[in-house]
Amino acid sequence: MIKFLMACFQRQRRRRQIIEKYLLNRDILDVGAGEGYFAKILKDKFMVTSLEAPFAKIKNKDIIKIDFLKWYPKQKFNAVVFWQSLEHVNNPVAYLNHAKQLLKQDGYIFIECPNFNCLESKIFNNNWHHLDLPRHLFHFTNNGLKTLLLQSGFQIIRQDNVLALDYSIIGMLFSLVKKLKIKHLEILDNRHTHQDLIILLPFFICSFLLEVILYIFKQSPIQMIIAKKA
Repeated sequence: MIKFLMACFQRQRRRRQIIEKYLLNRDILDVGAGEGYFAKILKDKFMVTSLEAPFAKIKNKDIIKIDFLKWYPKQKFNAVVFWQSLEHVNNPVAYLNHAKQLLKQDGYIFIECPNFNCLESKIFNNNWHHLDLPRHLFHFTNNGLKTLLLQSGFQIIRQDNVLALDYSIIGMLFSLVKKLKIKHLEILDNRHTHQDLIILLPFFICSFLLEVILYIFKQSPIQMIIAKKA
């Protein structure tokens, strides 16, 4: 649990740094907020409204559990963020259009998600961990995501690959294990033995180095795009 919370903190700190480059003391809507860690790390400077699906198993009582497409608040937001959530919805175009309706004039949308046309995806194919079937309903290429935003009436401000080691290292590790068919290692659950962890150590080191190399060559498995309401 401690390791999980540390990973959450690291990714939210990375996201805060991105937000602070474009916004100052503004209202943000977090769609697919999970337990609301993003709101917690921004609470000293930003007002964050956190939404989750009605069926989400969330313990945080501050999270609004509602169908996003049927939610019409009175206020408008300076930014809407989809942190690893847009790939989970069955109609991303509808989500983008509704997000635009909820944005103030010149409001921003921030999206972070797996990049389906990255080198890692092509190498591992069906063994690529970030496919995450059946939880991921859509898989976005960088050009595909850009096109959807443009068609929804947004202006692209920035599109990058992200050094998201909190996602990419474990993604590479799991992909390697699946590809090499190391079935006796129960790494997909919590039943680790010390022997398993020792065997996994070189894979972990290899995964870290590979992810850094992929990022340098703009082939990170995680992409981030920032767009502005046109």
